[in-house]
Parts: sequence; structure tokens; C-alpha cells
Amino acid sequence: MKKRNPGRRPPTPNFYITEGGIINVRFSYRGKRVSISLQMYIKPSEWDNRKQSPKRSLRGRNDVERIISSLQKWEDVVHQLFREVGETLTNEGFKQEVLYRVGAEDRPGEMPKDFHGYLSAFIALRKDTPGKTRTSWGKFEALQRHLKEFEKDTKQELDWSKFDYQFKDDFTAWMYAPPRNFANNNAAKLMAALRQVMRDAYRKKIHMNTIQEDREFIIRRQSTNCKVRLTVPELYAIEHLDLSDRPGMDKARDLMIFAAWTGLRISDWYGITRANFHEKDGQTTLQLVTSKTMTAVVIPVVPQVENIFEKYNYKLPRIAPAYFNRLIKEVCREAIPEATFTRVYSEGGNTVKETALKADYVSSHSGRKSFASNMYEATGVAYPIMQITGHKTESVFQKYIELKKAETVKTIHSPALNLANWQPA
Repeated sequence: MKKRNPGRRPPTPNFYITEGGIINVRFSYRGKRVSISLQMYIKPSEWDNRKQSPKRSLRGRNDVERIISSLQKWEDVVHQLFREVGETLTNEGFKQEVLYRVGAEDRPGEMPKDFHGYLSAFIALRKDTPGKTRTSWGKFEALQRHLKEFEKDTKQELDWSKFDYQFKDDFTAWMYAPPRNFANNNAAKLMAALRQVMRDAYRKKIHMNTIQEDREFIIRRQSTNCKVRLTVPELYAIEHLDLSDRPGMDKARDLMIFAAWTGLRISDWYGITRANFHEKDGQTTLQLVTSKTMTAVVIPVVPQVENIFEKYNYKLPRIAPAYFNRLIKEVCREAIPEATFTRVYSEGGNTVKETALKADYVSSHSGRKSFASNMYEATGVAYPIMQITGHKTESVFQKYIELKKAETVKTIHSPALNLANWQPA
């Protein structure tokens, strides 16, 4: 592309938010306004209109740092593109090129045609897209790694036309066979990822195979229960265990109690500061945007949470996830040594059911599951809890929480009696 009018100043991107908190960018090109939604959310109270960025006091929070980095990338792309092309493009052409360069849209016609080349480019685009985390592309890396191992073991080379029911049978058998012994849901996740890649390539006319739309070209998930839910009495025992002489276990215990009373993922623990605490009408809440789903949540603050943050001067102690999981198992072996749960898992395509000690399988995710299950058991109302956990439908939420039917009935027993005893005044 040829340069033109090299002396002209590049457009100045101006960032602003809508009433709903969606960040947009606006700039002038060839005398006309160009507006683009960045598809990123921030609470309006956390946005500095004058500086066109998140408030300085929030620096250090993971979600805020990602937003700041993304804004800088958009600004750099606009400036660099203008230096390269000047005013030689139409407004729509300039806007489209910006979208390609920031990774907001895939550039058509430039993806490799072969399967592995396409998959590599597909992964790279997601890695470079602002706001994307490993959650959004890690499964595709796993898919590529396992498919290459499958090709090596079966001495074949995969391409778009090779994906058929014979491939499905062979790949499924390979995943379930020793030494892999894949869990059913892991195998299902890989097949779902393959279908997603095939759909994306089909839309771009890379291949003409339509098997990805066949409802049978899947591995069906099985209901499992591998995550530990801690009941309120168990949390009490953990909270009151004397760990004064073991600081590492003490910190792990505090983090678990915090998670069990907030429902937050481990990825959100360490970005919380005093600025996230808000008080109104005598009630304290914790307000933040979750890092995985970029969803704004408001969580009631109970005394346990407030005490923990005061203990650490409103900055939770950081522990590596793997080390945390080891420490919290040690804590639970002392605090709740005999607590058990029914563990249901899949191995090599077979479902296995056993009674296991909670202390052997407790992990950082147990806090989130405990929060959802305990709150629902106490209230019988799903929607407010779903606003915190991020579950989109009540059916998914009900599968997630660990409550037996008898326990679920208890949550509506008192309201049912109150309704049944109604009498006119």
C-alpha cells in the first residue's frame, strides 16, 4: 500500500463508554467519524471520562490491566495504519483494516488451506485477540496436540476430507485406550473443539465437508461429580482450625473460606483491593468484573470475608494454584478427616462411582461450588446466585450444585406451608 499525505497527522482515537458500560472508540478519517465497539465491558463508576481509561486507582487489577493494554493496542494500530496508507482507503476500508489488525475479525482468504496449518492460524488469532484468555484457545491447542499424536500412532495424515464417522470411531477408541484412558467429558470437549474449527473453516470456504453439522458427530457428555462441595458445618471446622504455627496452611485456609463465601474463581482472587468494597444503606458488597467472562458481579460481604481482608490489609496472599491445592488438602485432613462424598468420574469411556474422602479431592474450585450449593440450599432461589456464578441457565446451574432431591425439597417446604396456610384477612 502506498503512502499518501505523509505530513498529515494520524487520527486521534477517543475512547468512551455507553450507558451499559461497553467501551467504544471513535476517530475521524478523511473528515468523517468512524465508531467501533471494542466489545469490552467496564462499570461506568470505574471509568475516567476525562482520561478515557479505567480510573488510576484500579491499576493492578487483572481485568483493568487487560483493558488498558487493549486500548493501547487499538491506538497503536490506528496510528500505524494511517502512517502506512494515509487517506488512500475509504472510511469503511480503513475501519475494516483496523478490525483485522487488532484481531477483532479474521482476515478472509489468508488462512492456510490444510487442516493443521489452518488450526495453527486459528489458535494464533485467538491468542492475539485483546481480552482473550487461555480458556478461549487452550482447548484448541490440546486438540492439535492429541490429533498429531493420533496421526503418529495410526500412521495416517488428517485433512478436512478425512473427518467422517470412521475417524470418529477410531479417534474415540484411541482416546479411551491405555495409556491415555481419557475421561468421557475430556473426549467430548475435544470433539466439540474439532467441530468448532470445522465450522469456522467451512464458513470461509476452506473445505466443503459438512459432517460437523451432523448431530451424531459428537461424543455425548456424561454427568460426573468430581468437585468437592463443603457444607457450612465443614467450613466452620476449617475456619476454626488452629493453624497459627503453620502460616502456609493458614493462608490457604483463609483463601478457601473467602472463596466459599464469595463464589469467585481463583483467577479473580488476587485482583481485589479495598476499592472493590462498597457500602450503601448499611450493607457492604464486593463489586468487580470477573476475569473469565468479563461479567460485572455484586456479592454481599459476610463477616468471614471482611475479617480475612482486614487480616491481610485488603490484599489477599498469593499462592500458586498447584501449591494451594496441596495445602488445602492438608488443612482438610485435619479439620474434616472423615467427611466423604460420592465421586462419579469417567475413565476410558466408563463411568465409575465411589465413596471418597473430601480431603483427597478438595481444590480451589471447591470454594465456588460450595458457595453455589450452600446459598441455594439456604434460599431455594437460583437467579440471584446465578448472577454471581455466571451460569446462563437454571438447568446448568442445577447440574452444577450438589444437592440431593430431598435437600432441594427442604428449600421450598417452609414457603409451601406459608402459601398453604393463607387465609383472608
